[in-house]
Amino acid sequence: MAEQIILEYDEQIVRESVNFYYWKHTGFLFFITLFIVLIAFFMTFSLQSWVTGCLGTLILLGFIFSVTAYIVIYKRAMTKFSSMKNKHALLSMTEDNFTLSSDIVTSTVDWKQIKNIWKKENFWVVHFDKGGGYFTLPLKNFSDVNKQFFLVHAEENNAH
Repeated sequence: MAEQIILEYDEQIVRESVNFYYWKHTGFLFFITLFIVLIAFFMTFSLQSWVTGCLGTLILLGFIFSVTAYIVIYKRAMTKFSSMKNKHALLSMTEDNFTLSSDIVTSTVDWKQIKNIWKKENFWVVHFDKGGGYFTLPLKNFSDVNKQFFLVHAEENNAH
C-alpha cells in the first residue's frame, strides 16, 4: 500500500530552496576564490600588463557567472511555482518508487534514481542521478515515520 502525503508549496519555501541550492551548489569557496583574485587584481592594478587584464576578466566573468546562475535557477523555480494553480502536490511512496503529482506534472521515480538529499529544517532538496534534476520536498506534512521511510529507501539505493 502506498503512503500518501500532501506537499504544500509556497513562495517562501521555493525562495529558500533556491537560495539553499545555489549556495550549496556554487559553494562559498567560489566566492573566496573570486575575492582572492580581486585582491590579486588590485595588487597588480598599477601594472599595465596582460596579467592585470586577465585577472580583471576573471573577476568580471566570475561575477557574471554567479549572478546569471542564480537568476536562471530562481526564474526557473518561480516559473514552475507560479504555473501551479493548486500549490499542493501529492507524494505517494511505495517500496519500489515514489510518485509526485501536481496539476502541472506527474512523475514516478525509482528510489535508485536519487543521488543525494540536501536537508534543511523545512524542506529537502532531492537530486536525481541522471539529468541533473532535483526537486524541493517540503516537510510540513511529513511525519517522522514518513521522513524515515523516504530516507531509508533512498539510502538503500546509494543516496547520501
